[in-house]
Amino acid sequence: MQTYDWLSQGENIIFESAASKVWNVKGINLGGNKGGKLILTDKQLVFQAYAFNIGTRLDKIPLENITGTAKTFNPLVPNPNMIKVETRLGEKFEFTFWKKDKEKWLEIIPKAVSEFKSRQGNTINAQRVSCNEFKCLQCGYIGQNAFRFCPICGTEFVEKREDTVEEKISCPKCGVALDKGLKFCSNCGAKLMKECPKCGYDVEDGVKFCPNCGSLIGVEHNCPNCGRVYEEGQRFCFECGTKLINDEENSN
Repeated sequence: MQTYDWLSQGENIIFESAASKVWNVKGINLGGNKGGKLILTDKQLVFQAYAFNIGTRLDKIPLENITGTAKTFNPLVPNPNMIKVETRLGEKFEFTFWKKDKEKWLEIIPKAVSEFKSRQGNTINAQRVSCNEFKCLQCGYIGQNAFRFCPICGTEFVEKREDTVEEKISCPKCGVALDKGLKFCSNCGAKLMKECPKCGYDVEDGVKFCPNCGSLIGVEHNCPNCGRVYEEGQRFCFECGTKLINDEENSN
């Protein structure tokens, strides 16, 4: 009596029928076959041999490994009702059935494989393993996140990214919100960065030390009207004539 104690929790049988598996050792057909039952679940294809057969009792083929199913013919086992199942690992399994079951298997195996892969997710085919690695959900290969396709099975890596809020800055002249890192305001043209006096590196406003050479960045004064840099104690802007220091401040 055959049992199904090999079924995992939540695994469901889709279809099964009597079948024979052609003897095959390391890809070489030896002729002859062993009788049993071929069982398709929503996770794998399993050949369960009858108890009196020698060799393995169970042959399990994960659906994720199956790459093709087709009619075939083996001269060592001349049966017209034979199909082959091939995997991405280079394996080939041959099964024979009663005539009425052959077409059913040719139809249902590819469908089950397609549905299984669909459940795995068509857009997220890789999951983050660490900050710079991906694990391919198709074959389990772990590779760098710079890869676009898995070098083992060819599955495209698609990273699921969280929505991030970009940091904004305000133009000191017109006040419009801008993306951090811009050199000039896209609205009024005012300069948003100053140069390091030592190395010339563009430094964002408010930074005290140059990130390139470490030099101390002096405090820079900008005209509130045109953005032109002015020196300490300067009363009027050279560019637009705006008064920079009121009389009360000057007297103090």
